[in-house]
Amino acid sequence: MRVVSACLITCLFFNAFPQKIAVISIPKCGSFLIYKCISLLTNKAPKHQPLFTGIEWGDDMWDKYFATNHEGLTSFAQQQVINKNIKVVFIIRDPRDQVVSAMYYLKKINVLNANSMTNAALLNDLIHNMCKWFKVAMISMPKTYDVTSFYREFLSWQHLPCVYTTTFEKLIGSKGGGDDVLQRQEIKNIAYHLEINFDDDVLNYIQKNIFGGSQTFRSGKIGAWKNEFSEKDKKDFKIIAGQLLIDLGYEQDFDW
Repeated sequence: MRVVSACLITCLFFNAFPQKIAVISIPKCGSFLIYKCISLLTNKAPKHQPLFTGIEWGDDMWDKYFATNHEGLTSFAQQQVINKNIKVVFIIRDPRDQVVSAMYYLKKINVLNANSMTNAALLNDLIHNMCKWFKVAMISMPKTYDVTSFYREFLSWQHLPCVYTTTFEKLIGSKGGGDDVLQRQEIKNIAYHLEINFDDDVLNYIQKNIFGGSQTFRSGKIGAWKNEFSEKDKKDFKIIAGQLLIDLGYEQDFDW
């Protein structure tokens, strides 16, 4: 295992680590949070690179970058990560908070004239027609999906042995309404998966610098949906994605 020494902190690590790394994220689930974590761990920069089209990077590219994308698992992508020995980190988030984050993001960039809709109307439409919006904004899927169908396009990544699944809630820390102890352990878990060992000084540095700082960052808070969902949104979400919340461990039942 490679060891990150504390003396390298001031230079943000002179030497990158040789592992081939890819990050798969569901849109608005903390993509830049996990990018920042891995960049601080490895001194590699994130670079958009779809796995389903094939990665023909040489060692010089893998030394500088880790691949990022929003994509479901295909048989070809699976072959890519296995044959090329790519270590994958996959991040998910409470789908209710993802919907709220998506609402503000789409209004910010005004996809499909989103600014003409009220927050309430756009939020409810995202619950019912998530992929209509992100098919234009970021990714393509074969048909219009509600929030559950949209999520399940990605979740097969969790079952590959080369994939470590983290969550926004574990990684965000106290600045985002999470827990610093849980965040610290989760950074360690990601580092173990990537076969990187490090000391407490490096860990402290990462925790101090991981929060915020991206162009799409808004508030980075856990539980923001509670301030945005109407009773109708809650009812619709339970019908469409109540079981998804249970499957992902965010609720134990439909009584929320």
